Amino acid sequence: MNYNQNDPIFKNTKLGFSNKYTLFSDGCYVFSLAYILGLDVIECNEKLKSAGAFMANSEGDVCLLNHSKIATAFPNRIVSVAKYDSYDNDAALEAIEKNGKVIVKVDFDGSNSTTMDTHFVTFMGNKTLFDSLGGKEKPTSTYPILKGLRVITLKDEVLTEVYKGYTLGDIPNESIKIMIDKLTEIQEGKWITSEEHQKIINELDSKSTEAAQTYAKEKQTLEDKIKVLDQALLTLQETEHTWQDTADNLQRKLKSMVDYLSKEGYELSTESDETAFLSALQSVSHTEEIADLYAAIQTRLILNDTTPEAVLEALDDLEEEYNNKIASLKKKTGEILSLELFKYIIKIYGK
Repeated sequence: MNYNQNDPIFKNTKLGFSNKYTLFSDGCYVFSLAYILGLDVIECNEKLKSAGAFMANSEGDVCLLNHSKIATAFPNRIVSVAKYDSYDNDAALEAIEKNGKVIVKVDFDGSNSTTMDTHFVTFMGNKTLFDSLGGKEKPTSTYPILKGLRVITLKDEVLTEVYKGYTLGDIPNESIKIMIDKLTEIQEGKWITSEEHQKIINELDSKSTEAAQTYAKEKQTLEDKIKVLDQALLTLQETEHTWQDTADNLQRKLKSMVDYLSKEGYELSTESDETAFLSALQSVSHTEEIADLYAAIQTRLILNDTTPEAVLEALDDLEEEYNNKIASLKKKTGEILSLELFKYIIKIYGK
């Protein structure tokens, strides 16, 4: 609050209904009263005007305060206003003890020889006063001549403190401060309405639901991919087992063929190349019959795939034909290739 009477902003505010005086020139009593009540000076002046608390001076200018009507301007704040035409120190001390402050009428220049130099200040105890001329505290010795008192008796529990620009009323101090704190926070935008709060909650719920749905979709996609990979792995493992079985079977048959050809006088091993095997087979006495059977199998396989399964299936189909062919083979040793060995030979040389 601004309680500096010397501030130029008060030059244009009339004191009461005066046509001559302003708060700047002669408003010390109103300043002291506003200071005790914790009110804005201009607001205090307006309340006094509204209550008809100003009366005319000897010149007919309505600028003097009527003490009997001051309390009516502040019905919730003031119980009474007592006027002392002379200074009473005991009454002053009692007023300070009860109300914290008292308005004192002083001689401005400290000389009784001059007139029309009345000034009002606020005593606060401990030899300290508040002077609106300058708007600051001073020692009570600043004005040695004391001429009277204006004892403003406040209502019990009336709070005259100004907090964050708000004058505290009849509500207990801490309670109203909390209310003012919340009001200030609302004005500063620190709080939102319940509708805004619900809108934020709804947006968060929507985003959460959307995120959950996206996660579920991604999870399902990954699970589907895992199933596909698991099946592919299973197929690969089964294929590997099939080819491994076939390879083992062919290895056994190759060894049988090597043993057979060795008995015929050919030096071969399982590491020999196809050319060596083919030359040996073409030289044995039953080459023609084997070649015929080989051609028959190759003719059947050329139209189909050449996987181990397909080769074995084709050989199975030719088993009866093979048996007939092998029965006609005439060989000095009397040894005949087994069906399984012959199947392997066909596999090796049927490419």
